[in-house]
Amino acid sequence: MIVSLRAMRRTLQGKLKFSKSEKTKHEWYELLDANGDIIVSTALSRGAAGRDISNNLFSIIAREVGLESSQLADAVRCPLKRRDYYRILREKGLATTALS
Repeated sequence: MIVSLRAMRRTLQGKLKFSKSEKTKHEWYELLDANGDIIVSTALSRGAAGRDISNNLFSIIAREVGLESSQLADAVRCPLKRRDYYRILREKGLATTALS
């Protein structure tokens, strides 16, 4: 799925509640548990503003955040809710405590 960088940022930070930090030439998105530990993370290039994310990069981001490409596509398009995402992470053993 080709998606805009803007839509990916909105999904990660807004919908799925990732924390954003800017390091070097990338924006890092990290999902934290209740203890402040990083569960999953991914990076997006700050220099790519206004561009689309390729299918290859989309697959990499999906893997980094603990989802299949189709599940991340659902998150971007809206059928996958935050609580569903957290459930998937718990089922995969990636989240063992409450998420922030």
